[in-house]
Amino acid sequence: MNIPHHLAEEEAIKRVKDLMDRLRTNHRDQLSGVNVDWSGKTGSLQFVAKGFHIAGTIQVLPSSIDIEAKVPLIVSLYQQKIKDLIEKEAEQLFS
Repeated sequence: MNIPHHLAEEEAIKRVKDLMDRLRTNHRDQLSGVNVDWSGKTGSLQFVAKGFHIAGTIQVLPSSIDIEAKVPLIVSLYQQKIKDLIEKEAEQLFS
């Protein structure tokens, strides 16, 4: 998934980190083990959503954020719904 932005890379990283903190707090009943380990502009993401382990990467580029995730087959059935939710959150986050 590719999400465009018009921010400085440092500000985009800060906003992604802030979003992860909000997810930990606001969706504590649905998400656990939310963790992003950053190395420069790339974050390795891991969490458990409703019992399913999700892992992926977040890469902040000069004009976009690339998100790649590995999800269990059963979760992939909801991929479009998840993508729509992420895009909605991102639109608010990066506007």
